[in-house]
Amino acid sequence: MAKHANFLTLYRLEKILKPYCTTMTNWVIRQYGLFKPLADLIRVRLLTWDYLLADATRLQALKENGKLVTSDKWR
Repeated sequence: MAKHANFLTLYRLEKILKPYCTTMTNWVIRQYGLFKPLADLIRVRLLTWDYLLADATRLQALKENGKLVTSDKWR
């Protein structure tokens, strides 16, 4: 919940919950397996549309090659 409510990346959330890092990684892997069929169905459906609209949300970039830490990243 905190990951989405506070816009925390897994990287930052793992720092906060370091003792549970392996557990969190396993949760993400298990969720991928559960939600992949749904994601595949959504992808197939989206590809049938003539056009898509997207949200151009700006996020602060973490340490990326060629970018300042304070620069924005488009999601």
